[in-house]
Amino acid sequence: MTRFISLFSLLVALLGAPLAGWSAGFGINATRLIYPEGASSINVAVRNTLNHEPYLVQTAISGKQDAQTAAPFTVTPPLFRLEPQSTNQLRIAFTGQPLPGDRESVFYLHATAIPTSTQLDPTQQRNDVQAQLRFGVGNIIKLFYRPASLSGSSAAAQSGLQFSRVAGG
Repeated sequence: MTRFISLFSLLVALLGAPLAGWSAGFGINATRLIYPEGASSINVAVRNTLNHEPYLVQTAISGKQDAQTAAPFTVTPPLFRLEPQSTNQLRIAFTGQPLPGDRESVFYLHATAIPTSTQLDPTQQRNDVQAQLRFGVGNIIKLFYRPASLSGSSAAAQSGLQFSRVAGG
């Protein structure tokens, strides 16, 4: 039984290894973004570390992780080509819709990258079968809207925390 488990684990690792190379090609140069109230915009970079493959990148900001809830932010460019070994700056701007002033609001930046596909060889005979399989890479990071009333340090905020025990909670 242990031999079966070890062989199965090896098989899964070998099948997943090519996917790791593709996912390493595209990324966002941040793990989270903070948009301070009153800022005209913020920037974040996306990168393509592959040597020969460009990506088609689509970006959007949503109110939930499902990417279908509207958010009071715009991101430009929403669709662009990301060349090999290059980076591109995304600009995120607040549209001015009212948000709570006593707490942070969380939104999600979605960046989806689709690798290029090579054209099928037209000189091949028509009865030859050719196929390709490409994987798109999607990244989601949090975007926090921070009101000006929360401009204190994290140590000051931590000292103001209060905990209480609630029955049945």
